[in-house]
Amino acid sequence: MFINVKFLSAWGIGEFTVVCTEPTNGTVDALVMTVTQSNLEDVSGQVSAVLGSTSGLSGLKNVATTMGAQFGDMDKLLAKISQDIAGKLGEAKSAVNEF
Repeated sequence: MFINVKFLSAWGIGEFTVVCTEPTNGTVDALVMTVTQSNLEDVSGQVSAVLGSTSGLSGLKNVATTMGAQFGDMDKLLAKISQDIAGKLGEAKSAVNEF
């Protein structure tokens, strides 16, 4: 189950802890979201610095393309694993409900 979380601008910047619970199995997990403030000039400057420091690396575009494809494959695999796990959990829940 996915729940959309709305982050309000009134909360400001800083670190926010998101706690997730699943009562059926009694599992709990948490993650920390860091909200920062930047402006377009800061981001542009950072991108320019990275591009400048990597301009002498040959073949970087090919490496980035290959890595992008590999990450895409991993994302698809993780999505399939997630679906498989959800299906197995559904089957287990149905089996438990039958008893």
